[in-house]
Amino acid sequence: EGEITKAFDKKANTHWHSNWKGVADKVENIDGKKGNKDEIWAEIDFHKGYTINQFSFTPRTDTNSGYVTRASLYVKNSADGAWKEVAKDQKFANDASKKTFTFDEQEVFAVKFVATQSSDGWVTVSEFDMANAPQRTYTVFVQAEEGGRVEGGKDVAVGENVTVKAIANAGYEFAGWYNSLGAKVSDAAEYTFKVTGNTALTAKFEKTDAPVDPVEKYTVTVQSSDESMGTVSGGGEFNKGENVTVTAEAKEGYRFVNWTVNGAEVSTDAAYTFEVTEKVALTANFEKVEEQKPEKPSKDALSDALAAAGKLEEKNYTVDSWKVFADALKDAQEVYHNENATEKEIADALKALKDAQDKLVKADTEKPENPQNPQTPDNKPNQKPNTKPNKPVKTGDEAPILPLTATIAGLGAAIALLFKKRR
Repeated sequence: EGEITKAFDKKANTHWHSNWKGVADKVENIDGKKGNKDEIWAEIDFHKGYTINQFSFTPRTDTNSGYVTRASLYVKNSADGAWKEVAKDQKFANDASKKTFTFDEQEVFAVKFVATQSSDGWVTVSEFDMANAPQRTYTVFVQAEEGGRVEGGKDVAVGENVTVKAIANAGYEFAGWYNSLGAKVSDAAEYTFKVTGNTALTAKFEKTDAPVDPVEKYTVTVQSSDESMGTVSGGGEFNKGENVTVTAEAKEGYRFVNWTVNGAEVSTDAAYTFEVTEKVALTANFEKVEEQKPEKPSKDALSDALAAAGKLEEKNYTVDSWKVFADALKDAQEVYHNENATEKEIADALKALKDAQDKLVKADTEKPENPQNPQTPDNKPNQKPNTKPNKPVKTGDEAPILPLTATIAGLGAAIALLFKKRR
């Protein structure tokens, strides 16, 4: 036990100790008793750079001795660089819990730990550690007692410097900043400090005996041009020179236009901030939001196609192709007369109609000749063909003469009849 290497062996029961090999060095104890040393320190060289923002030390846990309660930390940002202070006289609890220095993220080649106070003057460390932990965020909360107001409260990263400000009202003076335990932490109205945790501060004020000039007050009135369109807020009585914010909020279907005073525009910001210098009446103006109706798609091409299709006659086309065309024509007419038809519906109907029209098949209006029924004087069209077999014609055969003889005989009879009538 005792040498510095014991603080890096990851063993809780071994320690770096200021009382080692007959040396009895002590620093100031927690009660203020001075030791024989102002500081006891340890230097750790990493032999290369590490990006870190924390350095920690863990006290011994086997006995209540050597707890470091105040220390500073220095780092080197290069192998041969100078020591740079990153924490000065940081205070720690008098217990065995792990203690941590937090600083801005940086590349570190070496660390120097300097203890200046402990629980009993001895300095003991069980383990040293370093880390690059995510930045934590803390809240700085400020409030004012009667007699003034405050500024500067916000959420900040650990280690960040914050300035809070106290402003006394007329007839009062600032009396100090106090923490949540009731202890005064600063007499400065503008107080700057480094954030190490959630912080709550109260600004206190005291009345002064000096005569107080009366404060001029003015009334700020706000109204809506039409309460059915929007609402307003922020009016009231305010001190001269005070900054005031009035707010207008439009209802659904309406929008804020501007703030006017006696009809003259003073702002187009719904949240309007201004300095009060006189009595003023503000009007928030609203207007209805006109719905933008989408432009209807054109049906001109579909109209032209319907007009052309209407000139076609069913009799000129085959039954099957006309049926497909007629269905497409009917669908296209329905789309044309639909006021809410979309651009896609119109385009689809037009394409279907054109496709059906292009696929129309013309009907065959001419009747083909019957090769088995040639047109001859003895075999006229529409007569049933002679299905009897033809016999070969023999020499002297009277078959072809008989029809001619009958024709002549009939003609002679007709002439004789005519002759008798004339007589």
